[in-house]
Amino acid sequence: SDLSNIIIYNYEATGSLPEGDAPSRIRITPDGEKALIVNELSHNLTIFDIPSRTIDSFIEFDGAPRQVRITNDGNWALVITCYLESELVIIDLNSGEIVSEISIGTDLRNLIINNDGTKAYVREASGGIFVINLDGAYSSIETEVSCGNGTWASYGFGIFSNIKLTPDEAFLFIAYT
Repeated sequence: SDLSNIIIYNYEATGSLPEGDAPSRIRITPDGEKALIVNELSHNLTIFDIPSRTIDSFIEFDGAPRQVRITNDGNWALVITCYLESELVIIDLNSGEIVSEISIGTDLRNLIINNDGTKAYVREASGGIFVINLDGAYSSIETEVSCGNGTWASYGFGIFSNIKLTPDEAFLFIAYT
């Protein structure tokens, strides 16, 4: 009755479980066996078994997943979340379990992994690149490099930046809008 003082008592996906609302990103494991599908509205990730054409599982997140990447060896999936929680979530693809959740910034935009899977680079909208040392459950933030705010987004529309490593990994390029 008082719209100036709204209290959210619970936050859960709508509809019948299991659910995968608003799939927005897909990655395939290097062996071609699994598809990982980001479901932004229901705050989960679908792990789909390609040969059997069945859903293995849903992994729930505290925030809305935005992007997913898989290490070249196929052992780890990295997911960035936003809105309720801004985290880098690391999933052991052999067990299907979350092994680490690293809180980063306020609005995560981009995620890439270097070739040998030892570093991840996360672009945070308000102006930073976070360099993450990847080591499964022991992954940690190495440093943050401030580079200014080059991103703008609004509901239903956005102008987004992107990041990309050069093939020799000597440079990280940041595209600003």
